[in-house]
Amino acid sequence: LAFEDWRVVASCAKDLNIDLIFDIFGSASLSIASSLGASAIKLHPTDFNNSELLRTIAKSGPFSNVIAGCGGSSRSEILSTLHILNHVDKVTLLHGFQGYPTLIPDNCLNRLLQYQKIALEVGNKICLGFADHSDPLSPESVHLAVMSLGFGVTVIEKHLTLARCLELEDFESALSPDEFRSFVCKLRSSYQAKGQDLSDNEEFKIPESESNYRRQVSRHVVSSRELQHGHIVTAGDILLKRTSKNSAITNPSDVIGRKTSINIPTNHSFELSNFC
Repeated sequence: LAFEDWRVVASCAKDLNIDLIFDIFGSASLSIASSLGASAIKLHPTDFNNSELLRTIAKSGPFSNVIAGCGGSSRSEILSTLHILNHVDKVTLLHGFQGYPTLIPDNCLNRLLQYQKIALEVGNKICLGFADHSDPLSPESVHLAVMSLGFGVTVIEKHLTLARCLELEDFESALSPDEFRSFVCKLRSSYQAKGQDLSDNEEFKIPESESNYRRQVSRHVVSSRELQHGHIVTAGDILLKRTSKNSAITNPSDVIGRKTSINIPTNHSFELSNFC
C-alpha cells in the first residue's frame, strides 16, 4: 500500500475506535507509523540484532508501546533488545512464530515462564504476548490462546482473513470474520474467569457470590452434649455442623478453653455471647 492508502486505513481505524499497530522493518516504516499516529509498533525478531533501528525506536518520542516478536530468538538476543529499549514505557515479549500453521508441539508455551524471569531480571515494564498460528480447522485454534492466559499473557496475536478459500497472505493460520468474532468472545470470557492477579502475600478478593457460598456451606461449632453454666469447653465437647444461624462461631479455637456463661443444650451452635 502507498502512504495515502495507509492514511485511509488509519482514518478508518480512528473512526471505528480501533488501535492501529504497525509492523516495522526499518526507518521508513517507523516514520510512517509515527506520522499516522500508530498506538504501538511491532518489531520482527530478525531486527533484534539491528541495533541502529532499536536505538532509533528507543529515542523516538511517539512510541511508548513496543511489541517485540520473539519467535526464533535466543535469550541473549531478547535481553540485548530489552536493554536498548529500557526507556520505552511498555514492551511486550510476543512468543510464537508462523509455521503455516505452527504444529502443536512447536508452540513451546512453557518458554513463557522464561520470559517471566527475563522480565524480572530486566526491570522495565514487560508484558507477555502469544502469537497464535495454529491450524484454524483444529480445536487448537482456540484453546492454545486460552491456555496462554494462564502464563500471564495479556496480548494475543491472531491472523484474520476475508475467506480462507481466497488463500490470501497467511491464510494457513487465519480465521474468517465470523470465526474471529467467536474466538474473541471465548478469549474474553476465559480472561474474565482467570480473575485477580495476586502477589505472593496478597489477600484474595472473594466475589460476593463466593462469599454467599461460604456462608451457606460453612460448618459451625456446636455442642456435642449438654454443658453446664461455668463449664470450660474442651475439644471433646464440640462438633462441626451446618446450622441456620448467621452469627454462629466457625473456628473451634474461638471456643475451646472458654467458660460458658449459660447452660448449653446438645447441638447448640455457639455464639460469642455464650461465654464469660
